Amino acid sequence: LGVAAGLVLVLAGMWIRRRSPPAEGQPPNYVPAALSAAGLAVLFASVYAGYALYRIIEPTPAFLGLAAVGLGALLLSRRQGAFIAALGLLGSYATPALIASPSPSAWGFFPYLLVILAASLLTLRGRGWWWLGHCAIAATLGWSALWLAGPFDPADVWPVGATGLLTGLLAVWTQEGGAVLRDE
Repeated sequence: LGVAAGLVLVLAGMWIRRRSPPAEGQPPNYVPAALSAAGLAVLFASVYAGYALYRIIEPTPAFLGLAAVGLGALLLSRRQGAFIAALGLLGSYATPALIASPSPSAWGFFPYLLVILAASLLTLRGRGWWWLGHCAIAATLGWSALWLAGPFDPADVWPVGATGLLTGLLAVWTQEGGAVLRDE
């Protein structure tokens, strides 16, 4: 029921935004973003409650569910605004802390971080939300540092190193695209 209520709120926010586009010279309409934000909060809470409180969702589906809500919020933020992007970023990077894994794997964790980073940087493209890119890079590097301090194993060198390299490449490539290769 919580997931259904969250989806209804997100869809209502999208519907209202489509039905009442912002007019020239008028203040922005915050109702669609507020409805969508409430829906995303309900979705996050419902999936997490199903995992932690009611124990009806196993860890892997709960992790995937929270990650899907976070990525969906980042995608939705292209139309709904920066606050939705902040919710998506926060939820996406909080997911590994909320859903404990009995056997953490660097080969699963670091690609997850790269997907969230890429989604955040692509969301930023064409927007003036530089804080989103800075926070995404900082969170990726922060999680990497926590991994190095915690369950690091010498076999984890490749995923950790590749994540560091790809973080830099994503930060440049997603913002500049092919212009990086041209002499301009």
